[in-house]
Amino acid sequence: MKKFYSLILSALFTISVINAQTIHTINTGSYYYTPSSLTINVNDTVVWVNDGGFHNVNFDINTITGVSFNNPVSFISSPTNGALIYNYVFTIPGTYNYDCSVGSHAQAGMVGSVIVNAQSNTDLVIQGAMDLNAPSSSNDGKAIHFVANVNITDLSVYGFNVSNNGGGSDGVEWSFPSGSSATAGDNILVYRVGTDSNFFSNYFGACFSAFEQTFTDASLGSVLTQNGDDPMELFLNGVVVDNYGDVNASAMAGDPYEDSWAYRNSDGSWLEGGEDCDVESPDLHTVSSSGCPYPLCPAPSTDLVITAEVCGATDSNTVLRLTGPFWNWDPLGGPIALNNGDGTFSFTFSPAPTADMEYLFILDGVQEDMVASGTASGNWGCTPVTDYFGYANRLWDLTSNQLTVSGLVYGSCDPCPAPSTDLVITAEVCGATDSNTVLRLTGPFWNWDPLGGPIALNNGDGTFSFTFSPAPTADMEYLFILDGVQEDMVASGTASGNWGCTPVTDYFGYANRLWDLTSNQLTVSGLVYGSCDPCPAPLGTILGTWKLNSQLNAIGIGPNQGDISWWSIDVNGGGPNSRPCLYDDSLTFYANGTFDHFMDSLTWVEPWQPGSPLEGCGAPIAPYNGGLNNYSYSNDELTVYGNGSHLGLSKVHNGGEDGMPIGDSIVYHVAFSGANDETVTLDISFPNAGGTNGLGWWRFIYTKTYNDPITSPSTDLTMTAEVCGATDSNTVLRLTGPFWQ
Repeated sequence: MKKFYSLILSALFTISVINAQTIHTINTGSYYYTPSSLTINVNDTVVWVNDGGFHNVNFDINTITGVSFNNPVSFISSPTNGALIYNYVFTIPGTYNYDCSVGSHAQAGMVGSVIVNAQSNTDLVIQGAMDLNAPSSSNDGKAIHFVANVNITDLSVYGFNVSNNGGGSDGVEWSFPSGSSATAGDNILVYRVGTDSNFFSNYFGACFSAFEQTFTDASLGSVLTQNGDDPMELFLNGVVVDNYGDVNASAMAGDPYEDSWAYRNSDGSWLEGGEDCDVESPDLHTVSSSGCPYPLCPAPSTDLVITAEVCGATDSNTVLRLTGPFWNWDPLGGPIALNNGDGTFSFTFSPAPTADMEYLFILDGVQEDMVASGTASGNWGCTPVTDYFGYANRLWDLTSNQLTVSGLVYGSCDPCPAPSTDLVITAEVCGATDSNTVLRLTGPFWNWDPLGGPIALNNGDGTFSFTFSPAPTADMEYLFILDGVQEDMVASGTASGNWGCTPVTDYFGYANRLWDLTSNQLTVSGLVYGSCDPCPAPLGTILGTWKLNSQLNAIGIGPNQGDISWWSIDVNGGGPNSRPCLYDDSLTFYANGTFDHFMDSLTWVEPWQPGSPLEGCGAPIAPYNGGLNNYSYSNDELTVYGNGSHLGLSKVHNGGEDGMPIGDSIVYHVAFSGANDETVTLDISFPNAGGTNGLGWWRFIYTKTYNDPITSPSTDLTMTAEVCGATDSNTVLRLTGPFWQ
């Protein structure tokens, strides 16, 4: 008997040398397994030798509890009193518990465990097994997916097999070709070709590129014959280093990857799609249409992403949102886009809408007018919902199944114009000009020749534009020449104290303008011939002091400009006498671009203002308490600047009725009337779902009470004293007192 035992061990040892696997021995007797706990690696062999008695190894049902051990693989040997009780190659990692099921040996302490570590060589591993749903009788869809975890200079030392229906290893059936190699992270697909050589590239589509390497040849037709229940092994130099399934057992129960796949999780466990999970109705044979996409490929997104571009300058405060029937055309009801920081804005709907979505964009409170855009350009392509005169709306069409929408532009169906490389300098000439007025440049570029520089385009409105195409490639120092007269910026700066537009100066001999190449400023405007200050506002227009007109219906709101049918002070508000504290407030506009909003001790306050318990006359509440602020006026638009700065009602601004304008500025449309322009009407639009195109309009009417305050009130104190008797230019009078000790 001992001789027979030694022959068995000799044979096993020979196998271990050939396959470079380890054989572990456990001694068995009454009533013990020694060692009782053993740790090995995948593909190692365990041999139980009998020191005496009648024993077996039971890895199936716990003899003591009657409950399954739940081992990765279950098996039981026949009881024997021979020298060799059993030997087993462990191909599946995990913890295995077992006992001797003979008599009461287990109760007497004859129990043990084997801990199987994952493969010791993980340079290349089996990542997935495929038996995908392919056209009937095509023999396509069969493949093995490998992953290289390190750089492998010689891939040909690796091979694999498919052990059809289990029953033991078939050895290496296919090896990677000579000269092949792999880079760490490579996904490698080895597949067979049936009737369609493009089956896998068509099936995976864009995801096919996720496989950095693919291999196929005619011999694989007889190797990759798996039918969804067959285990497989990976070999390194003929030694098993990885596997999926137990080649020593029979076929896998339940056909776990028939018309499906198996995929290795990051923890080494296997995710199996299950029988027929890749079958579709109708069969499209693509990963994107599969009911269980192969895990390497990201699941198709169900999100809708709409990206729009805003032409011109934007910053982190720019807000683009949507409105439309989904939000009852509420200009504040739709979603706000993600500001991508490059002039584009993205809306994400997760998941995509389940119905057609009609919409328009709203930029910083201003809804795009696609009727005006389409009429001007003739391009209605992006607004299919239109009657070409009353409305023109964008549409996301559910049937298009388009989940990524880009190339849209706020306010237009045309793309944004390409960025200009031209430099445009625009200057204003104060006072009267006509078609014969000529403005030109001089400077070092033209050797200060008063006739050598370019002549501006006369815009016909008192402004003149110079265009350099392309922009200069160096700094440009210059001055303006008006009808042959060169501006004297030294005299201007000396008189006004403003040298801001003439950085090249010594403050007495020369003062020149400069276009700085490093500024990259291609549009220069706001310049004035002969001055660094703006032109005074035209007398008889906005300059002067104004109060709300008590004879006209001076405050109102409605759905269109000039329509105050929703509410007005005379019809619904009790007339001017209901708000005397508002009607006695005054606005004084000065020629230097400042205005004074005088409120005395009372003005109209409302509950939305902090500290105002009710609507009515009360003490002004900061920051809506008036005072001196800035304004600009051009092209029939009056813009006021400053925190709390406003005209009419403090709550009204271009973005709503909450007293919180974007950028602390508000724009009003201006119209003058009366024989001497003594009446001014201010209209302001704001988002309102009930108005035309989603806008409501407030109107305020003022009457001029005092004309032409050219300068704002001085804050200087001037004291004048007379000296009796003779004085001359050498006489000096000064002060003393506590201020000066």
